[in-house]
Amino acid sequence: MKIEHLINEIIDNSKWILELEEDWDDEGSCEYKRETWERACLILRNIMIDSNLQDRTTIPEISPGPNGSIDIHWKAERFELLINIPDEKDKPASFYGDNYTKDCIKGKFNWHNIPYEIITWLTNQLD
Repeated sequence: MKIEHLINEIIDNSKWILELEEDWDDEGSCEYKRETWERACLILRNIMIDSNLQDRTTIPEISPGPNGSIDIHWKAERFELLINIPDEKDKPASFYGDNYTKDCIKGKFNWHNIPYEIITWLTNQLD
């Protein structure tokens, strides 16, 4: 499957987030801004292209996060990587990766500049 097709499929499968209304979970959650979702989609696109993930089997999901943030989550038997994009564009995104052995990564980044550390770590988990 071509990388663009795969990315577009993941993005299309996440559009339902934009339809969530305030208090959608009966716990006071807010609506999700299109701007936040678009940042998440851009980050996903950049990571997948830079990591050359088209031939990999682990497909991430874009899902609602806490406080109007949006998560990008890879979860597999051998590892998981979670990237959280806050609803405020001037706040840094955060990430946490764990391969269930000794190799964990975590940190924050400006959504304009995805750390190469994330791409390298993810690529190594998929090899």
